[in-house]
Amino acid sequence: MAKAVALYEGGITERREVAVREDGAVYSRGQERHPRFGYRWSAWAPTGRTLDVAALPEVVSAGFADLRRSSPRSCQVTVAARFRADGSLKIRLP
Repeated sequence: MAKAVALYEGGITERREVAVREDGAVYSRGQERHPRFGYRWSAWAPTGRTLDVAALPEVVSAGFADLRRSSPRSCQVTVAARFRADGSLKIRLP
């Protein structure tokens, strides 16, 4: 499990998240509608894209949606909870 260095979030009809691993590999996941349990997150899946970790963009395109980079100062509690006190992400990617 490798550490994520950046997290992007957004979506149009469903919530999408994109995370960038230390080596630049990009992983994606989205919320799925489950008939019994409601909404839940899918597993992290590789997208086949790579980004330069030294120069990460503020906006990443995922299909029709533009995903914005998340920060520890996000107003959404669920997003802010994914960061440690020093600003690093708690997310681990395969």
